[in-house]
Amino acid sequence: MNKPLKLIPVALAIGLGLAACGETSTGSVPIKKSDTKAWQGADDPYVAAGWSAGDHASWENQMRTRAQSQNEYNRVK
Repeated sequence: MNKPLKLIPVALAIGLGLAACGETSTGSVPIKKSDTKAWQGADDPYVAAGWSAGDHASWENQMRTRAQSQNEYNRVK
């Protein structure tokens, strides 16, 4: 009689663990096409300041600035 009562929490834990493994659908989130150029693909408000969508030169300047900001040699000087 006592053994089945001990198995109830174990079965419950296994059931909750398996329920947590389920993947839910993201709904109708639009997927960006990967065949567009990188400097043409931003239509959201979270773009970096100084960069305008569709301008290749400003994209290159922004990427150069970002890379130099991550350069440890320049940060230590």
